Amino acid sequence: ITGAEVSMAGWCAGMLRRCSVQASRPGLHGGHACIRRAVCETHSLGASAGALSRTRGGRTRGDLLGVTRHTQMQHAMTPRHVRSKSSKASVAQLNTDDDDDDADDADDGFDQDDVDEGPVVPTASVIDFDSWDPNVLHVLPIGGCGEIGMNMTLYGFNNEFIMVDAGMMIADRFEIPGVNIIVPDVSCVAPLVKDGRLKALIITHAHEDHTGGIEHVWPQMRIPIYATKFAANLVRFKIYENTGYDIDWKIIKPSPTVDTDFKIGPFDVSMFPVTHSMPECYALVLRTPGGTIYHTGDWKFDADPQIGAPINLGELKRLGDEGVLALIGDSTNAIRPGWSTSEGEVRQGLIDLFKEVDQGDHRGAIIVTCFATNIARLESIAIAARSIGRKVAIAGRSLFTARAVATVTGYLDNFDEHDPILDANDTWSAYPRHTQVIICTGCQGEPQSVLQQAAAGKHLWFQPGRGDTIVFSSSSIPGNEHAIRGMKASLKKAGARIIDNTGDYVTHATGHPNQDELREMFNLVRPRLALPVHGEVRHQEAHAKIALECGVKETANPRDGDVYSIQPSGLQRLSSIDVNYLASDGTDLTSISREELLAPSVRAAAIALITLRLDSANNAMASPHITIRAFKRDLKERADLLMEELPAEILRLLDTARGEEPLQDRPALRTFLTTELNAFATAAMGEKTAAMVHIKDHAVAERDRVGGGS
Repeated sequence: ITGAEVSMAGWCAGMLRRCSVQASRPGLHGGHACIRRAVCETHSLGASAGALSRTRGGRTRGDLLGVTRHTQMQHAMTPRHVRSKSSKASVAQLNTDDDDDDADDADDGFDQDDVDEGPVVPTASVIDFDSWDPNVLHVLPIGGCGEIGMNMTLYGFNNEFIMVDAGMMIADRFEIPGVNIIVPDVSCVAPLVKDGRLKALIITHAHEDHTGGIEHVWPQMRIPIYATKFAANLVRFKIYENTGYDIDWKIIKPSPTVDTDFKIGPFDVSMFPVTHSMPECYALVLRTPGGTIYHTGDWKFDADPQIGAPINLGELKRLGDEGVLALIGDSTNAIRPGWSTSEGEVRQGLIDLFKEVDQGDHRGAIIVTCFATNIARLESIAIAARSIGRKVAIAGRSLFTARAVATVTGYLDNFDEHDPILDANDTWSAYPRHTQVIICTGCQGEPQSVLQQAAAGKHLWFQPGRGDTIVFSSSSIPGNEHAIRGMKASLKKAGARIIDNTGDYVTHATGHPNQDELREMFNLVRPRLALPVHGEVRHQEAHAKIALECGVKETANPRDGDVYSIQPSGLQRLSSIDVNYLASDGTDLTSISREELLAPSVRAAAIALITLRLDSANNAMASPHITIRAFKRDLKERADLLMEELPAEILRLLDTARGEEPLQDRPALRTFLTTELNAFATAAMGEKTAAMVHIKDHAVAERDRVGGGS
């Protein structure tokens, strides 16, 4: 047993002791949640009864987050699996504490404006994979295009397919009541799962926007996952803790070159090491008889990354000499000029800042909040603490997890049993504050994080105050700004000094390439084609412009659901599917469309989606098609009642409208129905409920149903 394993074992034992104490306190259930074991029932993919149910505390949770009923509807392939966590709040903390700064230049995560991509292409809810030419490379972004987060990309060649990453997106920016995270809905690849053509999921690195969806979507795919040791351990720890799934992990030890590391069907795969903001981040070189793809993953050029080596520019040039058909790459910082800041600059900035604090008037505790999985940052904070002779300790669950996994996988080896990173629960009251540096969770203002709880005066033992300095070694993820501002205000009111990256010291560095780094990448790899991904529309457009300036022959700005063929002759958008998403409140999942997600109505507690088939005189020619999505579980019974009452109310309103000449116009009728049904549904539910009404001409709808439509 190695020292690292002993460290991990000791940490786990400590956590179990805390869980036992917590479980013994009235009203606290976190301990039970930590030590429970999942009992999973699995069903076939797409089964209408649901793909997964799970027992918790002796009872089965079988209901979705929302209530979905259809008066006329075939069961779809939407997965309806259920999962549990110890609390809703812990989900938000887990999924933001250890994310990186993908959203540095994001507004709200989604771009609603579409870019003209030329000719109209077919749109559908399912994909005809059999129509794809097996001798041509195909790519389908399922998530990560037009938004920050949810990165997931499907590649296909010769009737065999691989998935790259399976991320999540924080839902706070959409203000949907009760919803914490959103992940891609993989039901679109159900045919590939059914016939065994989807071979594997490859993980480029362990950030939540690339891995946070695994526990939700893997039960629908049940395929091997290829990852390196750090990513596999970090993700496996979280997934097993939350679900109990026993996933087939393929642990890869990549070479430092662009040479092939392993093969999956027709894909020769190289995991090429790149610098980002956590250990073991990789680009993928996908070689096939149809051409070579360079999938960048998250990256930056950092000559001084502190952990790991800089990107090998010679290997990238060698790959370019070999010939790259297409680069599919990170667009996050494509609107930022110049080069990104090095992690080495952050380390020196923290050392300088700590020395200034130690010699100044605010000579209390130094408290640093950052993204938990930035192991180089944790090491830099610890080294800065050493430089002024202070003890360093951590507070927050995700930090304990990251430290444990980093220790087991060989990182943080400068901090052994003689000079360890301690537990702040043990040090805070045991040592004078001016001798301590505390690293804690809460850089995004998460409700249950250590710093937010302390700011609200609710933490059991951690209360920063006068004389203490709080350093934000992070950026704000869109949607979290309000929470962060409020938290900072409370900490200032308590007398603490607040320092962030906007001041005199460098306290944070992005993990993504700025414009000059993108130019350098294109000059080295020299791809013929480029597909910018991982960003909003404006990021993708800026990335595409740089690619063309660097000699790339053709680019396109894909959206989630766009199917592209990639050939030496160029890029062709073959079709576009309506990709749905899965919204989670921490316990249950429900499918939600992009339209619903972007609509202002999602700010309501529930949405009623109503489709009517009317003749030219506005008579109902079929029963209304109704779906109700309730974003709070306690609205389920009222949603059932509303479902029973709505058809009669719709018919009553149509009778009223036929007697009013101005309402014979369809737009006016839709506005009238929407307004009246909003009021009716809100009264029935007892909370704001939005009605979204769609009217179809019965003759057109019937023509489309029998296949006569275009």
